[in-house]
Order: sequence, then C-alpha cells, then structure tokens
Amino acid sequence: MDNSEFVPVIQDGKIADESGHVYDLTRTIPGNIPGIMMVVIILSLVVVVFLLVQGIRRYKGHFVPFIVGILGYAYFGFIMNTLLMALLSAITRQSVTDTSSTPALVVSGFIMSSVTALGMYVCGRLMKKKYASFGDMYVMLDGYALGMIGNSLLTMYMESVIVQSINNKGGLEKVLGDVEAKTMLSYAKSYEYLYNIKESSLYISAIFNLVLVTAVVYGAVVVYAVVDNRLRAAYIWLVIGVCSIAAIINSLMSYGFVDPRIGIVIILIMGFIYIRYLMIIDKAKLGHLLKHLTDDNVLEDTSPFSRKNMEKANKKNRKLGKK
Repeated sequence: MDNSEFVPVIQDGKIADESGHVYDLTRTIPGNIPGIMMVVIILSLVVVVFLLVQGIRRYKGHFVPFIVGILGYAYFGFIMNTLLMALLSAITRQSVTDTSSTPALVVSGFIMSSVTALGMYVCGRLMKKKYASFGDMYVMLDGYALGMIGNSLLTMYMESVIVQSINNKGGLEKVLGDVEAKTMLSYAKSYEYLYNIKESSLYISAIFNLVLVTAVVYGAVVVYAVVDNRLRAAYIWLVIGVCSIAAIINSLMSYGFVDPRIGIVIILIMGFIYIRYLMIIDKAKLGHLLKHLTDDNVLEDTSPFSRKNMEKANKKNRKLGKK
C-alpha cells in the first residue's frame, strides 16, 4: 500500500490534482464578466440609496434607524445565524452549509431568513420609543436590506478584481507568480468556479437583489404594524416566508440545482403574490398598500393627541369661537 504524499507538479502551464483533474493555469475567463459584476453592484447600491432617500424625504424618516438596521443585520443576520448554523452542525454532525446538498441549502436558507426577520422585529421594538414612525421603520429596513445583500456584493467585487487580474495578466499562473505547486493547486481549485460563471446568472443575481431589497423595505408596512400592535406578531412570518423562498431559490440556482430561467420565474411570481398579499391583509387597520405608499400620511397616527388631529381640533374650536 502506497502511503506517500501526493505532490502536484506544474508542467506547461497546467497542474493536476489527486483525482487526475487537470487545471489550465494559462486560460482566461471569456466574456465581460467583471463589467457585468460591477453593473450588478452599482445597480443594487443605487436601489438601496434611492429607497433610503425616499424614506428620509418622503416618509420623514431619520438616518439613525438606517445605522440601526445595518448593525441589527450584523448581529442577527451574521453573528446569530453563524452561531445557529454551527450549533446545528454540531448536533446533527452534518454541515448545514454543504453546497452539494439541496436539503442543507433549504435548511440554511430558512434559518437565515427566520433569524433575519426576528432581527427586524427586535430592532423595531428597540426603536419604538424614539423612532416610532413608519418612515423610521422604512429607513431601518433599508439598512437591514443593505446588510443582507452587502456580503454578496462584497464577494462579487472581490471576484471581479480576481477575474480582471486573470484576464489582464494572461492566466492564474502569472497572477500568483512564483509559488509552490501545492499552493498553486489550492488556488486553482478555489477559483475554478470563476471559469464557470455565466453572464445570464449575473443578470439573474441582479434581479434577485432588487426583489429581495424591495421585499424587505416594503415589508416595513407589516413590521411597523406588528411593532405598533396593529397586527398580530404572527404576520412577521410573511416576511420570513418571502425572504426564505427568495434566499433558497437563489442558492439552488447558484449551485446548479435549479435552472436559472425557472428560478427567476418563481422569484417574480413570489414577488407578485407578496405584493398582492400586502395589499389585502387587514385592510381595516392598514388600508391599501399602494395607497399608503403614494400618500404622505403613511399609516398616520389616529390618536386624538396626534399633531394632525390636534390641528383639526384647534381649527374647529376657532370656528366655534367665531360663532
């Protein structure tokens, strides 16, 4: 029995692993992948900034809730999610982040979405005393949405830099320079997926980011109503459901389990159903979603002590005084 350690060798710009798979270290990545990646990043950030400006100017939100949203996602969406994933992996003795397993992707997507939605609710409750308006909730969820897509955008930016370097210098071998064959093989394995990236998948990623950001931010109607005790807390499962389906479908598309064309149709149908559902839930308390999103008085305070109702009362008293 041969117990000798495998030693890779670079020959004619190629290197093979233990299984015999050969990696070409001189090939470049076809197409305008880096350019499309930058377009996806810029487009996603433009949408986040647009919704932030809309929340501050139109709905009178403050900037502080935006920071609260980013920090809230960092704690719940990143730290808590990572902790739960590690705990579940330790209990089941199986990795729930295994990208080769469809059940693992579904479980990890649901856990992440559940923790994320819980974070939205907790952040909303923490802000209730000082930042209690719909506009503040809207801005907070915009920050939360930025946190949700921020990690993928940062990864995409790093990938675009790597791809650009590989294409400019003429292959991975020239990018890494004079390194050991074992190190070269490790990088070749790590970056192999970059050669399989399709332009269509990047466009789909852009659409997914837009749907996800819009779903989270416009879900402020639900989160605000739950925090303000206008809706039962069970309605927060609506946000969990939408985020879970979107995240799971996107993961399955990314790792080749679902055809991108089918995946994007599912996401678009899901988005339509989500908007329709928001429009009909508890009309007596929330009113028509689209009407609220085009009116200045979004989910206005109906308390007799609200500014608008106080002004009405003062105007009425002045009229009575004249009589």
